[in-house]
Amino acid sequence: MSTGVIDLSMEIYERMPIYPIHQKAFCFVNQTHEESRKASGAKEVGFEAHNWLISEHCGTHCDSVYEYDPSGPSIEKMALEYFYGSALCLDVSHVKYPDWITSEVLRRALAKSGLDIRGGDIVLLHTGHYARTHDTPQYVVDYTGLTEEAAEWLAKQGVVNIGVDTPSIDHTDDPEFVGHKICGKYRMSNTENLANLDKVMGKRFTYYGLPLKFRKGSGSPIRAVALMQEGQERPEESGGPEHDRGLADEKEGVLAGMTVREFLDEVSSSSPAPGGGSVAALAGAAGAALVSMVANLTIGKMKYAQYEVEMKRLANDSEKLKSTLTRSAATDTAAFQDLMSAYALKKTDAESAALREQAIQGSLRGAVNVPLSVAEGCVALLRLAGQAAEKGNAGSVSDAGVAVLMAEAGLKGALMNIRINLRSIEDSVYRREVLETVARLNKEGEELEAEALAAVEFKLEQR
Repeated sequence: MSTGVIDLSMEIYERMPIYPIHQKAFCFVNQTHEESRKASGAKEVGFEAHNWLISEHCGTHCDSVYEYDPSGPSIEKMALEYFYGSALCLDVSHVKYPDWITSEVLRRALAKSGLDIRGGDIVLLHTGHYARTHDTPQYVVDYTGLTEEAAEWLAKQGVVNIGVDTPSIDHTDDPEFVGHKICGKYRMSNTENLANLDKVMGKRFTYYGLPLKFRKGSGSPIRAVALMQEGQERPEESGGPEHDRGLADEKEGVLAGMTVREFLDEVSSSSPAPGGGSVAALAGAAGAALVSMVANLTIGKMKYAQYEVEMKRLANDSEKLKSTLTRSAATDTAAFQDLMSAYALKKTDAESAALREQAIQGSLRGAVNVPLSVAEGCVALLRLAGQAAEKGNAGSVSDAGVAVLMAEAGLKGALMNIRINLRSIEDSVYRREVLETVARLNKEGEELEAEALAAVEFKLEQR
């Protein structure tokens, strides 16, 4: 249930501060109320209308990958999941120009918030720059920004859109635009010139910042808002495992809005997506739902009073994983569609062929990053399922066992999807690093599965 909408957008007005390379905003009166009445002959009703000359990057706006990578998708071709969905805002307002926002700054801000970053999240960064300088020429100079490793750290967490309350995600003194460079590499969007982030910092909410459907658009002005849901308090205000369920009920991508029959029919169709990657993510989500069920069937039972606090934490953590993995089913399909779009690019000469290959390599990384996030989530789920089997309600131990099997299926499926896309990536260093991660996750998953199933078998054998 909605508990409020917070406007995160700056006003658009004539000669407002604009990033130096973009068109300034101009407004012309098309007709006044009086002129309209005279033209139409109406006695009472007249229509006022204005003509605006603005940039695609005027005011609060989002970028398409095409803006900073000519081989990337333009704004009308990007999946809408880049521009709405689960979001959180981190407070980095202590970092002021000339300092930079590093990955360590982000980690500390995340720890302080008590939140976690989930695959498919939109992450907003509150620097305080808008509040200090908006409506002044100072707004477009001397602001902090992301280092390259900080931007890449966010990308590797599965973030799909980085938002800031400054003119750019890049530092004022960054001639290489490393934040945008990373967004191009990982096929991410970013949103700039946000406002009022102090009202959402340290919170999780549903973000909406939908772009206009400009053909071949490099970006679009947006009306960005945060929809606060019941139960989306700061972590310290939460009373227990229900605190994040308001978000879990939100539409987590187009796939999550389907019935079971509709989803299965879509999978079995001739379309290659959704496919194994999305199914693997949903297998994990189903396992997380079962863990949450076991925990909730244990909470409040006198026989398991000693595990009450642990079960509440287990219910909370499994709900988070359920939401994350459900969203990953949609983002996996979006990543595959981006890859197909890259393969569809024409190569009429050497330059277009090179751009096509660049687009393919970038999209392949996106197609690897989503299942990598799913695999990590499923390993975390195996650990939770083991706890549910060992300490949860004995009457639901078979449900905990099925949760283990679903988590293992999700993990193995995700690892297969990583490997099939990884073999086409040319960067040997990246391939080696990912394969090492795959081996680690596979080993850890097998060990956790064996432990969890042993706990299930032990309870099943008891009379």
